[in-house]
Amino acid sequence: MIKILIVDDDQLICRHLKKFFGETLGHTVFTVSDPKEALPIIEKEAPHVVLLDVLMEEMSGLELLKQIKEKYGNTVKVIMITITGGKDAEQAKLLGADEFIRKPFERDYLRDVVMDKIQEVLGYDRKDLPKDKIPNILVVDDEKEVLEEIRFFLKRIIECDVDIAKSGEDAFELIKKTNYDLIFLDIKMPSMSGLELMKRVKPVKPLPDIVIITGYADGDIATRCQEAGAIGYIPKPIYLDNFKKTVKDILTKKDKYIEKG
Repeated sequence: MIKILIVDDDQLICRHLKKFFGETLGHTVFTVSDPKEALPIIEKEAPHVVLLDVLMEEMSGLELLKQIKEKYGNTVKVIMITITGGKDAEQAKLLGADEFIRKPFERDYLRDVVMDKIQEVLGYDRKDLPKDKIPNILVVDDEKEVLEEIRFFLKRIIECDVDIAKSGEDAFELIKKTNYDLIFLDIKMPSMSGLELMKRVKPVKPLPDIVIITGYADGDIATRCQEAGAIGYIPKPIYLDNFKKTVKDILTKKDKYIEKG
């Protein structure tokens, strides 16, 4: 379980980041608007990462950073977030800040920085993992948002290599030259549906494990997908718990499930 503490006297930012990292990404998130409350929470909850504002009325974020690093060292990663830069950034680095991000920031960039720091806390480097333990996964969908959502879910929960295809034709070319451990496949796509793609692949090579992703409410969709060669079915909208269970069940059997956090 990944734990994140957000320390910012702007409650709107606290709510925004808690919703993003908590509800959207599935982490456990604590927020405090009074920096004096941060150390007791760190002591009790042991968060992996602290997102810490620099400019706060009750206490400077730099002073809190100093206290955190003196007490917990590198066991807690601290990412400073502020509208300032220059001397504050230099001072934060001297005090042990693990990263310094300027406001306004893009959520995806902040997410990537946080995940990098979490991986450092967890104590392993992907390059040290056996290559044959890292699964190849293909995501096929004509909606960019769905592609990015699934790719991020995968990168969030496991070590893996992920390819994406925006059409059945593109997916077919990738499947011909790559042995995928798992494919997430949309049914309804222009020019070539997911079911048609499976039929086209069968004469060329054995079907990989395929999980259908679809917004269809058709009651017999699971049966039709299984008849075509799919092994599972996940409805849209996609919920992380259901998605994670499906991925774990399939890849554990292949001994290719290396969970993050």
